[in-house]
Amino acid sequence: MNLKLYLADLEKQYQMTSTEFYKQFSQGILGDESALIVWSGLYEMLLQNEANLQELK
Repeated sequence: MNLKLYLADLEKQYQMTSTEFYKQFSQGILGDESALIVWSGLYEMLLQNEANLQELK
């Protein structure tokens, strides 16, 4: 699965960036719909992958 493509689809569907979504989701603004929980997990995986890549540089 390509995380960035999947996140782009969610961003288009919900009309917000993953960064803005995650900020609102973390604050409890958006609720706990299962699709949002998945989006949160995918975004966290992307952030972790990017952090891991930075460590390798």
